Amino acid sequence: MNHQDNKKYYLLVVIFLSLSIFFLTDKLIKLKSNQISIKNLFEIALRLKAEGDYEEAFKYFKKIYKLNPRYPGINLELGKFFFFNQSFVSLNEALNYFTKEIELTNHPYAYHERGIIYGYLRQWDKAEKDFRQEISLTDSWAGYLNLAWILFSQGKLDKAEEIMRVVNQKKPESIWSLNGLGVIHLNQGRYDLAIQELEKAFVKSQNLTVNDYLQAYPNNDPKLALQMIENIKAGIAFNLALAYEKNGEWQKALEFYNKTKEIISGLSYLKIAEGLDRESLNLKIAEIYSIINKNEK
Repeated sequence: MNHQDNKKYYLLVVIFLSLSIFFLTDKLIKLKSNQISIKNLFEIALRLKAEGDYEEAFKYFKKIYKLNPRYPGINLELGKFFFFNQSFVSLNEALNYFTKEIELTNHPYAYHERGIIYGYLRQWDKAEKDFRQEISLTDSWAGYLNLAWILFSQGKLDKAEEIMRVVNQKKPESIWSLNGLGVIHLNQGRYDLAIQELEKAFVKSQNLTVNDYLQAYPNNDPKLALQMIENIKAGIAFNLALAYEKNGEWQKALEFYNKTKEIISGLSYLKIAEGLDRESLNLKIAEIYSIINKNEK
């Protein structure tokens, strides 16, 4: 290779290296620009969601996911959409997104929500494992509360009571722990104790505010908050009526079954629990009336 050929060779190498540096720099600039854009998009999406514009927020979250499916928090937010928002509900979709967020960031809230879904699906071991993992990461009262309900659902009443008392320590005399302990005692056959806890829970429920509800359930639809508060009141009144019935206090049972009926009569959205529907309540009230009339004869 002569001197002229060497010059051409070196020139080609320089041009190649220059182009490589240019394309690499351009790629890095675009990547950095995308990251900035994603951050801005994420903030916009969160703001839209907070304002209740779920359709528009969802579009932004999906756009972010398309740009970077590993962006911290994006799988968590999409999971919340598919779990909480009535327009998008899909447990399988939510489960997949929460699992991805756990794999990417080990986010404690993803464990929390996935645990609730496993509970709905009656996959108790998986639900218990997720809530215990959440507790190990945050020591959250909500994690203990949900763990107690999972243990309760499996019939592990003594263990459920033990965990519910931890909730009561972390949130003393809260409506959540009082109702929880009341229901556990009711199922243990300790009716006097159940009545004691549920009476306190019912009194507290009368002062439950939208702010209280959204602090306890920050990802639930604010538009349904007032309806859900009434559902909570109805649920506690129903539990108390049942405790009085089991304890043979028929007049008090009748009083609280009627209170339950009164509360749910104005609800357009009724979160149905076993026995807590209008037809079943009417039958139960008629049954209690019959027992009272029979006892008075």
